[in-house]
Amino acid sequence: MTSDQLVILSPQLPCPPCLPCLPCPPCLPCPPCLPCPPCLPCLPCLPRLPRPPCLPCLPRSLSPLSICFSLLILLLVSFLSGCSGSPHLLSYPFDLGGRSLNSPAAELSPRVAGEYVVFTSDRFGRQDVYLFNLKTSSLVNLPGLNSVDAIASDPDLSADGRYIVFTSSRRGQVGIFLYDRETRQLRNLTANLAAEVRHPTISNDGNRIAFESSANGQWDILVCDRAGNLINVPMNPQ
Repeated sequence: MTSDQLVILSPQLPCPPCLPCLPCPPCLPCPPCLPCPPCLPCLPCLPRLPRPPCLPCLPRSLSPLSICFSLLILLLVSFLSGCSGSPHLLSYPFDLGGRSLNSPAAELSPRVAGEYVVFTSDRFGRQDVYLFNLKTSSLVNLPGLNSVDAIASDPDLSADGRYIVFTSSRRGQVGIFLYDRETRQLRNLTANLAAEVRHPTISNDGNRIAFESSANGQWDILVCDRAGNLINVPMNPQ
């Protein structure tokens, strides 16, 4: 050690006393137990239902075997009746060219007589009368019946398909017309009748034509023959 260095030695200090231990915290008390819920009361017993009475035994005529046999007979009868002339739908082709019963246009007021159906259609731009043959599935030519400046409606025909009666409106004038397929003649039956007319119908033999007329200021029924002669029908004086 040099003379210019001075070392001062200090005595060793004692350790500080230890801190006392902290006491443990007291235990928390347990929570009180919850009381049990009260018991639900028992449901009252339902009364005992009586046993349903037994069904009476079927007589021998209504045994399952006889019922099945009766149903079989009924089905057989229904099948045989269906094969022996019951009505059935006849479908005819839809012709875009207007050569069949139906077309893209409106077909109205059909009437059937034997193998013919008469009706009106506007398939060619105007409402005309047409006749369709059910056997040949084709239209029947009616030369001289329709007119380019007339509107036809309410057709009817005789049982043999020879005579066709209909309403025609031309230039505001409405008349009842009769067409003969054999002679190809068209007759105005109401040319001399100054009244509105509509809804003609013809008898099966083609000898009588009835139609509605307003000749008396109200709609009445008039009857005429094929020549247009009115037939006197007694009127109720009341």
